[in-house]
Amino acid sequence: MRKFWIIILCLVVSAYARVDGFPVSFGVDSDMPLWGAPAFVQIDSTPFIIVASTNDSLYAFELDATVAEGFPIHCGGPVRSKIAWIPKEHYLSIFILTADGIISRIDYDGLTASTIFDTSLGEYSNYISPVVDDIDADGELEIICAVDTTIFCLTLDGAIEWTANFVSEVDFAVATPACGDLDNDGKSELVVLGYRTVNVFTESGVELPGFPVQLDDDEAFSYSSPLLFDYDRDGQYEIFCGAHRLSGGEYGIIKAYRNDGTEINDPFYTTYTYGSWIYSPLTLGDVNGDYSLDICFGNVPGEVYGINTSAELVSFGGTGRGHPGHIYGSILLCDLDNVPGPEYVFQLIQETESIATMIIMDPGANDLADFPDTLESTRAGILTPAIYSSQESTFITAVTADGNLYLWEFENIPLPGFENWTELYGDRQNRNIAPPHNVVSTVTETLSNSYKIDWGQATSAEFMKYILYVAEDSVGNNFEIIAEIEDVAETTYIYESDIPAESLWFFIVVKDSMGRTSLRSVPKSARDTSDIQWLDCENNIENISISPNPFNSSCVIKSPKNCVLKIYNIKGETICSICNTDGNYTFDSSLLRSGIFIIRAFDNHGKPLAETRAILIK
Repeated sequence: MRKFWIIILCLVVSAYARVDGFPVSFGVDSDMPLWGAPAFVQIDSTPFIIVASTNDSLYAFELDATVAEGFPIHCGGPVRSKIAWIPKEHYLSIFILTADGIISRIDYDGLTASTIFDTSLGEYSNYISPVVDDIDADGELEIICAVDTTIFCLTLDGAIEWTANFVSEVDFAVATPACGDLDNDGKSELVVLGYRTVNVFTESGVELPGFPVQLDDDEAFSYSSPLLFDYDRDGQYEIFCGAHRLSGGEYGIIKAYRNDGTEINDPFYTTYTYGSWIYSPLTLGDVNGDYSLDICFGNVPGEVYGINTSAELVSFGGTGRGHPGHIYGSILLCDLDNVPGPEYVFQLIQETESIATMIIMDPGANDLADFPDTLESTRAGILTPAIYSSQESTFITAVTADGNLYLWEFENIPLPGFENWTELYGDRQNRNIAPPHNVVSTVTETLSNSYKIDWGQATSAEFMKYILYVAEDSVGNNFEIIAEIEDVAETTYIYESDIPAESLWFFIVVKDSMGRTSLRSVPKSARDTSDIQWLDCENNIENISISPNPFNSSCVIKSPKNCVLKIYNIKGETICSICNTDGNYTFDSSLLRSGIFIIRAFDNHGKPLAETRAILIK
């Protein structure tokens, strides 16, 4: 069955500021600084910020900085991790794992917070968050906890269904587990990291064949939760983990494994900076404008990386972007300035100065106005912000290790396909799995003013709907929703319009049952010529080539001789238009800011021939 809704979206100028009343302070144990992350939760349409603290308390705040009614509430012990939560009808259930192994459930209806159970599972679970998932696909959610060297599977009422022991040289898990279907049997596997081992269990607690995997003698994991990501789009998740070497330069490394325990490269990637341990859980986003997911992370020396699925650097001109301080938590990715492509959002700890800094920058390393923003004096902590989008605004919240809560408001919502689906560590159930893959589409003009849109079927097991958009150009500017389709098998849509075909560009976003969205598909038009062969111009090359790309001050654009080149910024504004008579044009960017530029070639009759993109990094 097909269902459609028509909604018009308008782009607005981005404005942002700290919300009045913030920061607010809450209690923290003087001997145990806060680690973890705040969380945005929602009851019906009302959002709250919830954070569990090391003084054995759970706090909740409304977005006007007032303490939510019914809070604070005792939560069984000191907490140095993020909560998990699930929405219910007119209330929500919050799950908390304390640093000393107590799992709690607290229900909240907007007025009263009630403890449903406190269950002691062991002695040590520092920085380990609870995970909620329907691991056996029976329609009922389970709670997964790693305490000491045991995985616990519990019902939502706190009853233990099964336990399984895992291997760790330090006698505890070093990061929050991940849950996802690794072997395509419709049920979830559980991935938990020991100090030097990758352990994987089935939905019933049986170790998956090929595991545990033992790291090399000079390698170890620490704090970076495993990410489940189908990086090669073969329909199966692979396991990606941040780690580090113990000898030599103590470099940070990314380890990656298939579901049979075999390793992908050895390691998948290395950051060649001394002491560049990776505590940061990995996140995903399209940081170079090629409509595919890149892996992003930070390291202890304060460097930010974006690498593609071929393990090649794709951000900041091929280098790790350095900052004066340390990155311990996740780097979140979300569009905040209404320009296609996500911003990097993360906290930086400057321990020598006892301060924390909120960093928000675009893929060209340009800081958004008013950022970096210095937070109150604080101790070090493994801290991650959280992101929430309403119908009109986007909010970012962050805490310091000494118990100060901050909130910023951005007076716009993310562009479709660049939303906060990349806040994997902020997934309300903490499963740490990749968002849906985008789809490939085509557009054909069937009759005058009638267009047929076709696309490949979504592969996400948690598919909810396709969202179809029409925009005025290939960048996706000035868009509107034309349909929402809830049947995964419906992969064709007919659109009618009397707008000229060259001004109709269509793209699709896949949304899953968790509310996360895929990257947008590559915008397509019935007059799209991005895949055509050269005809009227010299045909000794198939595409425009840019060298170097990314570039710093200038680059050479190679195209067929006598073609007209038009260069646009990411907003679709024309930067220049020239005739490339000899086939080699030097593009001088000395007066331009860092960013992504679209380069199109036309013949002398104005017929589009090809298109590519160049990345300017200053």
